[in-house]
Amino acid sequence: MALNDIANKGAWLEIDFNAISRQKPGKDYDGITLVDVGIFSHDNGYTYAKAITIKDADGNVYVHYNGTGDGNWHYNAAAYEQSPSLIQQWALSYFDSTISKYYEGEMSGDLYVTGHSQGANNAQFVTLRSQYGDYIVNCVSIDGSGFSTQSVADSKRLYGEAHFERQREKIWAYNGAFDFVGCMGQTQIVPDGQTVYIDTPAKSATDNIMYIFHDVRWMCDEFGKFNNIVPEENEYQRFLTEVTKKFNTYPQEQQERVAQILMMFSENMVSKNVLYTYEISSNDLEELITILIPLAIDLLASNHEMIAPVLRELGFGAPLANAVDGLVSEFNKLSPASREEALLLLAQAITIKNNELDIDFSNIDRFGVLAEVFPAIWETALYHPWDALPVMLETGVDKIISDLITDNVEVFSGVLLGAGAIILIVPWMLPASI
Repeated sequence: MALNDIANKGAWLEIDFNAISRQKPGKDYDGITLVDVGIFSHDNGYTYAKAITIKDADGNVYVHYNGTGDGNWHYNAAAYEQSPSLIQQWALSYFDSTISKYYEGEMSGDLYVTGHSQGANNAQFVTLRSQYGDYIVNCVSIDGSGFSTQSVADSKRLYGEAHFERQREKIWAYNGAFDFVGCMGQTQIVPDGQTVYIDTPAKSATDNIMYIFHDVRWMCDEFGKFNNIVPEENEYQRFLTEVTKKFNTYPQEQQERVAQILMMFSENMVSKNVLYTYEISSNDLEELITILIPLAIDLLASNHEMIAPVLRELGFGAPLANAVDGLVSEFNKLSPASREEALLLLAQAITIKNNELDIDFSNIDRFGVLAEVFPAIWETALYHPWDALPVMLETGVDKIISDLITDNVEVFSGVLLGAGAIILIVPWMLPASI
């Protein structure tokens, strides 16, 4: 069966997962037969469908794993943790028991494993570790993350490195061109040349990129047929790869902690069930910021040439992209202490509100930020004036400056009067020979 057809089927199974999983096993649904539904037991006691096994008209069998749902976000930290997550262990157990129950020794067609996001990671995990791995013809991972170094080492030890490599060759990744999950993890096991990038229609910076760039429904039509294939990875993907590489040099415990905290925030942002949310403290946020600010400084210093192309690819205008590039270049000339202090001051905008991240720039010590980065702003305005003006209008910096003046009329009036006095008086005080 053609690989793109397998991938399209996997995308369709993800889109129609809820409808298919509610059918009775043995029932035909739009050209396929539902064989089994995998029910996952969450560690808080709740149960719900997380996998389906179906058979098509030609006798081919698909085991499909659903993407992250409410209550499951913390399992995604497994991309950086030392042991398999509960949901990875369940995915493997479900696959082995399903094949043993229905198909061992009597597989009439081909066997494929597919999944999206967390489900794609589960599909890869199963392909590497199942005792029935030899039955699998192909695994299609749609926007799936990678694994921890320890997880890969354990997979190699399980059946030997030769088996690991043989199974790895069966895995293909179909990722959105602007997806941000596929690069996650300490190690990517998808072989070189076996990642396909799919175009997504969102090209405006105002679009909700959190969903559009990762949601499989934006990668294909309602029947699962993928959009156009992009010839190669873009600047955005290359930049994310650099971010991941640098993050992976951090101590293991910091990588795990950042992944865990970010997944807690993600759960609280998207979960529809309050029972799954986490109590997040200001200490968690402070720990996250403390770890990530040095990473941000490193990225801005060593990869600043990628920023303008990435912003343009994300739909921001050229003036903004060029001005930000210029600002970052000047920012990198500041002392390390000034750069760190400026980012710490900017981080004051991020707070915890109702167990979710809240961004409010009125919380920032704006005078402090301006004091730290004024040399960079001045140089940007001096050397990129025609870029800087539209940026100020587009990002609202002009309003911030206006508010600063309005809120501190006496201070600015004093500064202007003082400057005027200096301009008028100092020349009269200078010797005539000068």
